Amino acid sequence: MSGIRLTGLHIYPVKSARGTSLTEAVAESRGLRFDRRWLIVGQDGEFVTQRTEPRLATLGVAVREDGGVTLSADGYEDLIVPIPAPGATRMPTVIWSDTVDAQIADGEANAWLSAWLGRPVWLARMPDDTARPTVLAPDVNVSFADGYPYLLCSEESLAALSQQAEAPIPIDRFRPNIVVAGAEAWAEEQWSHIRIGGVVFECMKPCARCVVVTTDQTSGIRSGTAVLEHIAALRGTPDGKVIFGVNAVKRSGALLKVGDAVVIEG
Repeated sequence: MSGIRLTGLHIYPVKSARGTSLTEAVAESRGLRFDRRWLIVGQDGEFVTQRTEPRLATLGVAVREDGGVTLSADGYEDLIVPIPAPGATRMPTVIWSDTVDAQIADGEANAWLSAWLGRPVWLARMPDDTARPTVLAPDVNVSFADGYPYLLCSEESLAALSQQAEAPIPIDRFRPNIVVAGAEAWAEEQWSHIRIGGVVFECMKPCARCVVVTTDQTSGIRSGTAVLEHIAALRGTPDGKVIFGVNAVKRSGALLKVGDAVVIEG
Protein backbone atom coordinates (compact mmCIF):
# COMPACT_ATOMS: atom_id res chain seq x y z
CA MET A 1 0.00 0.00 0.00
CA SER A 2 1.51 3.36 -0.99
CA GLY A 3 0.61 6.99 -1.26
CA ILE A 4 -0.77 7.31 2.28
CA ARG A 5 0.08 10.58 4.03
CA LEU A 6 -0.37 12.23 7.38
CA THR A 7 -2.84 15.07 6.79
CA GLY A 8 -3.79 16.17 10.30
CA LEU A 9 -2.43 16.45 13.85
CA HIS A 10 -4.66 17.54 16.72
CA ILE A 11 -4.32 17.93 20.47
CA TYR A 12 -6.95 18.60 23.14
CA PRO A 13 -5.04 20.02 26.12
CA VAL A 14 -8.17 19.97 28.33
CA LYS A 15 -10.19 16.83 27.76
CA SER A 16 -13.45 17.55 25.88
CA ALA A 17 -12.61 21.23 25.33
CA ARG A 18 -11.78 22.75 21.95
CA GLY A 19 -8.82 21.21 20.19
CA THR A 20 -5.80 22.69 18.44
CA SER A 21 -4.55 21.72 14.98
CA LEU A 22 -0.78 21.46 14.49
CA THR A 23 1.59 21.11 11.56
CA GLU A 24 4.07 19.12 13.64
CA ALA A 25 4.02 17.48 17.05
CA VAL A 26 6.14 15.39 19.38
CA ALA A 27 4.77 11.89 19.87
CA GLU A 28 5.23 10.81 23.48
CA SER A 29 4.23 7.58 25.18
CA ARG A 30 1.11 9.12 26.81
CA GLY A 31 0.06 10.77 23.53
CA LEU A 32 1.01 13.82 21.52
CA ARG A 33 2.81 16.32 23.74
CA PHE A 34 0.28 18.32 25.84
CA ASP A 35 -2.69 16.19 24.72
CA ARG A 36 -5.38 15.66 27.38
CA ARG A 37 -3.13 16.31 30.37
CA TRP A 38 -5.87 18.47 31.92
CA LEU A 39 -9.34 17.32 32.98
CA ILE A 40 -12.42 18.94 34.47
CA VAL A 41 -13.64 17.11 37.56
CA GLY A 42 -17.02 17.29 39.31
CA GLN A 43 -17.68 17.38 43.04
CA ASP A 44 -17.88 13.61 43.19
CA GLY A 45 -14.39 13.20 41.69
CA GLU A 46 -15.84 11.98 38.37
CA PHE A 47 -14.54 13.39 35.10
CA VAL A 48 -16.70 15.86 33.17
CA THR A 49 -16.86 15.65 29.36
CA GLN A 50 -19.05 16.55 26.41
CA ARG A 51 -21.12 13.48 27.13
CA THR A 52 -22.90 15.47 29.83
CA GLU A 53 -21.68 18.99 29.03
CA PRO A 54 -21.69 19.44 25.23
CA ARG A 55 -20.90 23.15 25.56
CA LEU A 56 -17.36 22.16 26.55
CA ALA A 57 -16.75 22.07 22.79
CA THR A 58 -16.79 25.88 22.90
CA LEU A 59 -14.22 26.20 25.69
CA GLY A 60 -11.08 27.62 24.10
CA VAL A 61 -7.73 26.29 25.29
CA ALA A 62 -4.32 27.52 24.22
CA VAL A 63 -1.44 25.45 25.49
CA ARG A 64 1.62 27.29 26.83
CA GLU A 65 5.24 26.29 26.28
CA ASP A 66 5.55 24.68 29.71
CA GLY A 67 2.26 22.78 29.47
CA GLY A 68 0.12 25.34 31.26
CA VAL A 69 -3.00 26.55 29.47
CA THR A 70 -4.94 29.71 28.74
CA LEU A 71 -8.73 29.31 28.97
CA SER A 72 -11.13 31.43 26.94
CA ALA A 73 -14.92 31.62 26.60
CA ASP A 74 -17.45 34.14 25.35
CA GLY A 75 -18.22 36.72 28.03
CA TYR A 76 -15.17 35.84 30.15
CA GLU A 77 -11.69 37.28 30.33
CA ASP A 78 -8.96 34.87 29.26
CA LEU A 79 -7.36 33.08 32.18
CA ILE A 80 -3.79 31.80 32.34
CA VAL A 81 -3.58 28.56 34.31
CA PRO A 82 -0.03 27.57 35.28
CA ILE A 83 1.07 24.00 35.88
CA PRO A 84 0.42 23.19 39.55
CA ALA A 85 3.48 23.36 41.79
CA PRO A 86 5.03 20.03 42.88
CA GLY A 87 3.42 20.39 46.31
CA ALA A 88 -0.04 21.24 44.95
CA THR A 89 -3.09 19.48 46.32
CA ARG A 90 -3.72 16.08 44.78
CA MET A 91 -7.08 14.45 44.34
CA PRO A 92 -8.17 10.90 43.39
CA THR A 93 -9.87 11.39 40.04
CA VAL A 94 -12.13 8.81 38.41
CA ILE A 95 -12.01 8.33 34.66
CA TRP A 96 -13.98 5.31 33.48
CA SER A 97 -12.74 2.34 35.51
CA ASP A 98 -9.50 4.06 36.56
CA THR A 99 -8.85 6.15 39.64
CA VAL A 100 -5.75 8.28 39.12
CA ASP A 101 -3.80 10.74 41.20
CA ALA A 102 -4.17 14.27 39.76
CA GLN A 103 -2.94 17.73 40.77
CA ILE A 104 -5.59 20.41 41.31
CA ALA A 105 -5.18 23.80 39.62
CA ASP A 106 -5.21 27.03 41.61
CA GLY A 107 -8.45 28.39 43.03
CA GLU A 108 -8.87 31.07 40.36
CA ALA A 109 -9.02 28.46 37.60
CA ASN A 110 -11.59 26.42 39.49
CA ALA A 111 -13.74 29.47 40.19
CA TRP A 112 -13.56 30.56 36.53
CA LEU A 113 -14.65 27.15 35.25
CA SER A 114 -17.33 26.74 37.92
CA ALA A 115 -18.87 30.09 36.99
CA TRP A 116 -18.78 29.26 33.29
CA LEU A 117 -20.32 25.79 33.69
CA GLY A 118 -22.75 26.88 36.38
CA ARG A 119 -21.73 24.22 38.88
CA PRO A 120 -18.77 23.48 41.13
CA VAL A 121 -15.88 21.83 39.30
CA TRP A 122 -12.12 21.54 39.59
CA LEU A 123 -9.45 21.59 36.93
CA ALA A 124 -7.00 18.75 37.37
CA ARG A 125 -3.70 17.93 35.68
CA MET A 126 -2.03 14.55 35.33
CA PRO A 127 1.59 14.79 36.52
CA ASP A 128 4.33 12.70 34.97
CA ASP A 129 4.53 10.37 37.97
CA THR A 130 0.90 9.22 37.69
CA ALA A 131 0.41 5.74 36.25
CA ARG A 132 -2.58 4.87 34.11
CA PRO A 133 -1.74 1.78 32.01
CA THR A 134 -3.83 0.92 28.98
CA VAL A 135 -5.77 -2.34 28.92
CA LEU A 136 -4.30 -3.95 25.80
CA ALA A 137 -0.81 -2.47 26.22
CA PRO A 138 -0.18 -2.36 29.99
CA ASP A 139 3.41 -1.23 29.41
CA VAL A 140 2.05 2.08 28.10
CA ASN A 141 0.50 4.82 30.25
CA VAL A 142 -2.23 7.08 28.87
CA SER A 143 -3.16 10.61 29.90
CA PHE A 144 -6.84 11.56 30.33
CA ALA A 145 -7.83 10.20 26.90
CA ASP A 146 -10.65 7.68 27.12
CA GLY A 147 -8.46 4.60 26.91
CA TYR A 148 -5.44 4.90 24.60
CA PRO A 149 -2.87 7.59 23.85
CA TYR A 150 -3.69 7.97 20.15
CA LEU A 151 -6.79 7.99 17.97
CA LEU A 152 -6.22 7.69 14.23
CA CYS A 153 -8.88 8.44 11.63
CA SER A 154 -8.92 8.18 7.84
CA GLU A 155 -10.20 10.80 5.40
CA GLU A 156 -11.51 8.04 3.12
CA SER A 157 -13.54 6.48 5.93
CA LEU A 158 -14.93 9.91 6.72
CA ALA A 159 -15.88 10.38 3.06
CA ALA A 160 -17.68 7.02 3.09
CA LEU A 161 -19.58 8.04 6.21
CA SER A 162 -20.49 11.41 4.72
CA GLN A 163 -21.78 9.64 1.62
CA GLN A 164 -23.94 7.43 3.82
CA ALA A 165 -25.25 10.53 5.60
CA GLU A 166 -25.74 12.38 2.29
CA ALA A 167 -24.08 15.40 3.92
CA PRO A 168 -20.52 16.33 4.93
CA ILE A 169 -19.54 15.26 8.43
CA PRO A 170 -16.54 17.19 9.79
CA ILE A 171 -13.59 15.24 11.14
CA ASP A 172 -13.62 17.25 14.36
CA ARG A 173 -16.74 15.33 15.48
CA PHE A 174 -14.39 12.39 16.12
CA ARG A 175 -11.66 14.35 17.94
CA PRO A 176 -8.73 12.45 16.38
CA ASN A 177 -5.06 12.98 17.12
CA ILE A 178 -3.86 11.66 13.77
CA VAL A 179 -5.61 11.92 10.39
CA VAL A 180 -4.35 10.11 7.31
CA ALA A 181 -5.38 10.05 3.65
CA GLY A 182 -4.64 7.80 0.70
CA ALA A 183 -5.88 4.41 1.91
CA GLU A 184 -9.13 2.65 1.10
CA ALA A 185 -12.05 3.41 3.40
CA TRP A 186 -11.94 1.36 6.62
CA ALA A 187 -8.48 -0.07 5.80
CA GLU A 188 -7.16 1.34 9.08
CA GLU A 189 -9.19 -1.23 11.01
CA GLN A 190 -6.90 -3.94 9.64
CA TRP A 191 -3.56 -2.29 10.38
CA SER A 192 -1.42 -3.65 13.20
CA HIS A 193 1.78 -1.59 12.92
CA ILE A 194 2.33 1.60 10.95
CA ARG A 195 5.22 4.00 10.51
CA ILE A 196 4.46 7.70 10.10
CA GLY A 197 7.65 9.51 9.17
CA GLY A 198 10.03 8.09 11.77
CA VAL A 199 7.40 7.17 14.37
CA VAL A 200 6.08 3.62 14.77
CA PHE A 201 2.59 2.99 16.16
CA GLU A 202 0.85 -0.21 17.14
CA CYS A 203 -2.86 -0.14 16.36
CA MET A 204 -4.67 -1.79 19.25
CA LYS A 205 -8.36 -1.89 18.27
CA PRO A 206 -11.15 -0.06 16.46
CA CYS A 207 -12.58 2.82 18.49
CA ALA A 208 -16.17 2.57 19.75
CA ARG A 209 -17.98 5.89 19.45
CA CYS A 210 -20.44 7.64 21.74
CA VAL A 211 -22.83 10.59 21.85
CA VAL A 212 -19.96 13.08 21.52
CA VAL A 213 -19.95 12.56 17.74
CA THR A 214 -23.44 14.13 17.63
CA THR A 215 -22.14 17.43 19.04
CA ASP A 216 -21.27 20.31 16.73
CA GLN A 217 -17.72 21.13 17.79
CA THR A 218 -18.10 24.80 16.89
CA SER A 219 -21.40 25.61 18.61
CA GLY A 220 -21.49 22.93 21.31
CA ILE A 221 -25.03 22.03 20.20
CA ARG A 222 -26.07 18.38 20.10
CA SER A 223 -27.99 17.38 16.99
CA GLY A 224 -29.81 14.11 17.64
CA THR A 225 -28.54 10.61 16.93
CA ALA A 226 -28.25 10.72 13.14
CA VAL A 227 -24.44 10.54 13.03
CA LEU A 228 -24.39 7.50 15.29
CA GLU A 229 -27.08 5.86 13.17
CA HIS A 230 -25.06 6.42 10.01
CA ILE A 231 -21.95 4.93 11.63
CA ALA A 232 -24.01 1.96 12.82
CA ALA A 233 -25.24 1.34 9.27
CA LEU A 234 -21.64 1.03 8.07
CA ARG A 235 -19.61 -0.15 11.09
CA GLY A 236 -22.04 -1.52 13.63
CA THR A 237 -20.87 -4.54 15.62
CA PRO A 238 -22.88 -7.57 16.81
CA ASP A 239 -22.68 -6.33 20.41
CA GLY A 240 -24.28 -3.00 19.51
CA LYS A 241 -21.18 -0.81 19.33
CA VAL A 242 -20.45 1.60 16.48
CA ILE A 243 -16.84 2.12 15.48
CA PHE A 244 -14.90 4.81 13.68
CA GLY A 245 -11.12 5.15 13.75
CA VAL A 246 -8.56 3.09 15.63
CA ASN A 247 -6.82 3.40 19.00
CA ALA A 248 -3.03 3.17 18.96
CA VAL A 249 0.09 3.34 21.11
CA LYS A 250 3.51 4.66 20.16
CA ARG A 251 6.36 2.17 20.00
CA SER A 252 9.30 4.29 18.81
CA GLY A 253 10.25 7.64 17.32
CA ALA A 254 9.20 11.15 18.23
CA LEU A 255 8.58 13.86 15.63
CA LEU A 256 5.50 13.91 13.40
CA LYS A 257 4.92 16.41 10.58
CA VAL A 258 1.87 16.88 8.40
CA GLY A 259 2.81 15.45 5.00
CA ASP A 260 4.82 12.55 6.44
CA ALA A 261 4.52 9.28 4.55
CA VAL A 262 2.53 6.52 6.21
CA VAL A 263 3.90 3.00 5.74
CA ILE A 264 1.84 -0.04 6.72
CA GLU A 265 4.23 -2.51 8.41
CA GLY A 266 1.74 -5.15 9.45
